[in-house]
Amino acid sequence: MPLSPHFRRGLPALLLAVLPVVAGAADVAAAVDPADLAADAAALNAEAARKQTVDEDPWVLASSIFLDGHPDLRYRRYGMAALEAGALIDAHRHFRKAARFADKPSQGMVAEMLWEGRGVTQDRPLAYAWMEVASERNYPAFALFRELYWQEMSPEERARALSLNRPLWAEYGDAVAKRRLERRMEVARRNVTGSRVGFVGSLAIEISTPGGSRRIDAETVYNERYWNPRQYWAWQDEDWKRMGSGTVDVGPVAAAEPSESAEAPRQ
Repeated sequence: MPLSPHFRRGLPALLLAVLPVVAGAADVAAAVDPADLAADAAALNAEAARKQTVDEDPWVLASSIFLDGHPDLRYRRYGMAALEAGALIDAHRHFRKAARFADKPSQGMVAEMLWEGRGVTQDRPLAYAWMEVASERNYPAFALFRELYWQEMSPEERARALSLNRPLWAEYGDAVAKRRLERRMEVARRNVTGSRVGFVGSLAIEISTPGGSRRIDAETVYNERYWNPRQYWAWQDEDWKRMGSGTVDVGPVAAAEPSESAEAPRQ
């Protein structure tokens, strides 16, 4: 049975739910109404206050300094902005770029666009192959989409989907894509001082916000949570392993039990 329209909107909604954490205003201000920009600024300031206990600052995560070292979040952000604007071809292109840097939400959006034929030619078997890669860490939302895709496909589509898995794992699986991002993070951090370890000491960094420039201690910008690979992946897992778990209305479709992330592709 086809997925309900309510569920079909689930994945973009989940992405939008976390986007404000990385949605900066400096490079998109020209396209935003001033009143909306003020509202966004207020919302981000409120989010910053709420997250003080864990040292998360949305303005830091929106800065060009941060995003230069995190192309996964930069291109996911561009993809969501294009999707919201109806620029579907651009959205798909940006999500593909983010996907190369191990961004599972972007890999999931590539799958969803292929499944629906939005901005690309509809290809359900290829969509399933993408969603399987997106489910590698067993984030509940993506694992559920993967199982529902499988239920909806015909036997012929399933056979083709399985034949498409291997090339995607080779290019976008964590074993390759995580290291691709980690190299970018390492280079960006090293560029702060030219130091191999990227020691920032007492440096202060100026970032742009809708309200003007803001000086932030470099140790906040270069918090280990964002730049140490092990901590960075754990930080991403915090929300995505919780988000979508037990909260999605799938109507009459019964979801299969998600497989473990280490499980080999279906044969």
